[in-house]
Amino acid sequence: MPAIELRPAFRQRVRALTRQMWALHVGRGVARTAVVAVALVTALAAVDYFVELPVLARAALFVPGAVVVAVLAARWVVRPALTWGRARVAVVLEALFPRLGQRLRTALEHGPRSADELARAGVAPGLVAALEEETAEKVKPLPFQAALPVRPMVLAGVAGAVCIAALVFSASQAPEWRTALGRVMLSPDPYTALSVSTSADTVDEGADVNVHATLTGRTRPAVVLHVRPLGESEWRDETMDEADGGFSARLPKLRSSVEFFVSAGPDSTPVQQITVRRYLKITGTRVEVRSPDYTGVAPVTHEIGSFSAVQGSTARFQFELDRPPAAAALVVKEPGKSAASRRIDMTVRDREVSVELPLAADIEYSVDARDAAGVPVVANRARVRVTADQPPAVWFEEPTESMEVHTLAEVLMRARARDDFGVSKVGIVFQVNNEEERTLVVQDVKEPFQRTAAAGQMLLLEQFLLTEKDCVAYYAFAEDNHPGTPQRVTTELRFIDIRPFKRTYKVFDAPDAPPGPQRELIFLDEVIARQRFNLNQTIRLETRSKARLDVAQVDKVAAFENKLATQTHDLADFLAGLGADGTALLTQAEETMLSAVDSLQGAKFTTALAQERDALRYLMEARNTVQQSLPKLSKAARAQARAFDRIQRQKLRRQDEKAETLAAIANELGQLASQEDDVFQMLAVAGNAGGAGGKASDPMKTPPAADKPGTPDQAKPAPAADKPDPNKPGAGKPDPEKPDPNKPGSGQPDPEKPDPNKPGAGKPDPEKPDPNKPAPGTPDPTKPAGDKPAPGAPDPAKPAEGDKPGPGSMPPVKPDEASDPIRERQDEIAARASVLDKTAASAKGLTELAKKRIADAAKAANGAADALGQQNRADAKKDAEGARDLFRLAAKQVAALAAEEAAQQLAAARDLANDIALQTAPPTDPQAGGMGGSSDDKKMGLGGAAEQAKTLKDVLEQIAGAGSESSAEAARRAGTLLKQEDLGAAIGRLEKPGAGADKTERQDLAERFAALGQKLDQAHRELIAPRLEELAKLEREAAELAQRLGAAGDDTASERVRPLIAEFVEKLDKARLGELVGPELREGIRGASGVAAAAGYARKLAVVREKLVAKLQEFVAGDRYTTGGEAVPPEYRELVDRYLRALSAGSTK
Repeated sequence: MPAIELRPAFRQRVRALTRQMWALHVGRGVARTAVVAVALVTALAAVDYFVELPVLARAALFVPGAVVVAVLAARWVVRPALTWGRARVAVVLEALFPRLGQRLRTALEHGPRSADELARAGVAPGLVAALEEETAEKVKPLPFQAALPVRPMVLAGVAGAVCIAALVFSASQAPEWRTALGRVMLSPDPYTALSVSTSADTVDEGADVNVHATLTGRTRPAVVLHVRPLGESEWRDETMDEADGGFSARLPKLRSSVEFFVSAGPDSTPVQQITVRRYLKITGTRVEVRSPDYTGVAPVTHEIGSFSAVQGSTARFQFELDRPPAAAALVVKEPGKSAASRRIDMTVRDREVSVELPLAADIEYSVDARDAAGVPVVANRARVRVTADQPPAVWFEEPTESMEVHTLAEVLMRARARDDFGVSKVGIVFQVNNEEERTLVVQDVKEPFQRTAAAGQMLLLEQFLLTEKDCVAYYAFAEDNHPGTPQRVTTELRFIDIRPFKRTYKVFDAPDAPPGPQRELIFLDEVIARQRFNLNQTIRLETRSKARLDVAQVDKVAAFENKLATQTHDLADFLAGLGADGTALLTQAEETMLSAVDSLQGAKFTTALAQERDALRYLMEARNTVQQSLPKLSKAARAQARAFDRIQRQKLRRQDEKAETLAAIANELGQLASQEDDVFQMLAVAGNAGGAGGKASDPMKTPPAADKPGTPDQAKPAPAADKPDPNKPGAGKPDPEKPDPNKPGSGQPDPEKPDPNKPGAGKPDPEKPDPNKPAPGTPDPTKPAGDKPAPGAPDPAKPAEGDKPGPGSMPPVKPDEASDPIRERQDEIAARASVLDKTAASAKGLTELAKKRIADAAKAANGAADALGQQNRADAKKDAEGARDLFRLAAKQVAALAAEEAAQQLAAARDLANDIALQTAPPTDPQAGGMGGSSDDKKMGLGGAAEQAKTLKDVLEQIAGAGSESSAEAARRAGTLLKQEDLGAAIGRLEKPGAGADKTERQDLAERFAALGQKLDQAHRELIAPRLEELAKLEREAAELAQRLGAAGDDTASERVRPLIAEFVEKLDKARLGELVGPELREGIRGASGVAAAAGYARKLAVVREKLVAKLQEFVAGDRYTTGGEAVPPEYRELVDRYLRALSAGSTK
């Protein structure tokens, strides 16, 4: 290359090398600075990410970091950029190529300079040019690129690029990290964005405000609402609940303005305010009430808004408010009516408002007032209960409700009336048969406010020429002092029966005729009592129909009359079959009753009343005819009549009390056994007192006192009140208006019976002597002497000459022989047993042996009743004892068959086996007969134990024949035991004559049945343990679900529990316990939801839990009872103890 070209090429090569060296060193500085900057930013961002530094702390860390980065940038970037030129490159090349010496540095330093510059510097330009040419020639083959620091530059660049790329990638993928990087650069962006809103900014006092907060960004452990009343310094914190994609809280019943803010971690919202408008408040109430003048009630002042007042009163309402209102009105509405409310403007005086209002009916009212700003008065409501002037009450003091007198009696009638404000009139009206009514006495009251009054007069029956077929009806009335139209009330229609003035008796030829008058058809007396009751109901209907026709009550009375007609028809058919007299009268009564039914249904009450009166007269005439006819029939016919009477009376009293389930049948059998035992004990005591003969005492030889003409009765109380009258129809019968204490379910109202609450209810039983009264025929010390018979009057305790028995008559009996309480009680037992026998015949689950025993028990009970009807107490005692034993045996058998669980049936069989073992065990005392009983038992065999063994065999066969899956294991075990134990042979040995006296035989049988009891007990325990554990698990689950529902604070929490409830119900169904779940819970889990519904589910689950605990008690406590003091098996001892403690402590709600 020519010399002239070497120098420019050399200079260009050096300039390129210089640029490359500068770029590499500056680039490496930039990369190293970037790595340090990224490291510092990452560290600061990481600290803020986890700690969430405040802005000042971030600034305090950011400034030193920025200074460090700036210093390093000056050192690694600025300084190389300033220092790397040709001179620095020449030094590097000189060090890289030492052979060139200083030639290269001199050429690079002076070569580019101009000749003038070189001359001024004292350097010859030619020498510089020659040196530059020579140097260019020599460095031409040298590799200047070796001087470039490429590797350090690449490493630094890669490190910087990786750091920056990692930072950018992480920021793009993680929003919170991106926020952290921005916060390092002192950005104000928070990690969490929090906003809050309220349901209202201004509310009325007492209103609720919902605060809803929305949280975006970083999740916080809790969102807290800070609240304080306006003007106070202390904040109240409340954690907000998740709801609707955010968080909510309720400020309930705000009474004053408040301010609040919401915080979530370090983030919080600005303080906001809720303004509360205060209601007007009623600070005082005063009501002045003036009652109508005729009441005589003084004015009264009430300090409360709710009060009672008499109808027609005037009330002045006055209210005081906490600040003056702009307007006020009284809003009045009658409760129970759909009419719109009335607004009555009130007078406003400063803070007082007032109005005057007449009170004609119950009202509900409220005060509506507003202040100048339109703020209403606080919600208020009060009620005024207006009491209408009630009709007076009237009742009889004399005579008693039912009485029977002769045709010449003088009956004292005394009525008393009472009214809330005043009585104006009281009187007594009577009626003979169906003739027109007559006024006996009327008492006008002169005093204006007299609240009680009485009227009395003697009713002389002699003047009406009555016969025993007649009847006297009477009632009392009273009127109050109501102005205009006084209110009139009457008592129910009452009756006086007429008995014959003189009675004779016919002697029967049969030598064993039972003493005393026999009452085979007490049922007819009860039909008469019910007809009288329905007659009174019809009278009430006629009175009320003038104001309003009660169709439902009309139908009820007509249905009752129709039922009485049916019962009368049945009685007439029965008597016609016996050939007794009186059927024609009963048929007439039935036809008249049916006509009365038609009249009632047509609302012809006057006609219906006349027809019912006629029917009553026919019934009473039929009663007299039947009483005279039945004693003429054969003994068998009279026995049929007594049996028919018992069944019909039982139908009247026990309309809806059929025992349908086996448990109910067992309970009824147990009650019958207990009552039959009472009868047996009474017969035993009576037999001991009356001698060994067992017959009733001989009849009296003297007739009763006669009612002579000319000596009328002196207003004596009815015979039924002080002493039982043996000649009165219905003597000895149970009171149809009173529940039978020996009858299950007594105390329940009988819709077929007269109302026990009517006047006269609660009177002494007319058929039972009062133990507090003197015996018949003795003077009563509590009565004045004037009540004694007048001189010359016949003494009822002594026979009268005119009543001596003539030819064809039989001697009468004492009054206390006409009514036999033992017989009445046995009749009741026999009737109940007959009904139960019919029910058991069609009951499902009863074995043929159980049905046969119930039938035999009913037959024995009816035999005892018939024997008592014939006064044969010896046979009655024997039959009662047999019925009692059969009832007991059947009750135990049916109870075993009624057990719901197969394990419970095994437990019952185990108890039977143990009982048999005890009965057959030989007595320890050689002189004692043991459980076998008397010597007769020893001769005849162990009959009681044999019957128990038959029951045991019957129960085991029932268990073995069960086909349900749940009873499969129990059936298998019972079948195995039946095969292993020859119970038939054991029963034969027990029934063998003389078995009771064979000690060895008894010991062997006792050991066999004891061993069977142990086997049954083992089978029972093995079956019951899994069932107990299943019940315990279900009980715990029910308690847990109820607790979770009780703690559910919102709809979301309660909704999470509902599927668990449905699953729990399915478990109960699978466990054969579905009957414990009521239909409300089954339907509820598919219906309503929410917190209110959850509370209802919790209560229903608590009920289910209580039933499960009762089941456990039935298994656990019941088994402990039957096994006595035996130790609880270890596998479920803890379970038993825990549940017994829970049961003793009671259920928790």
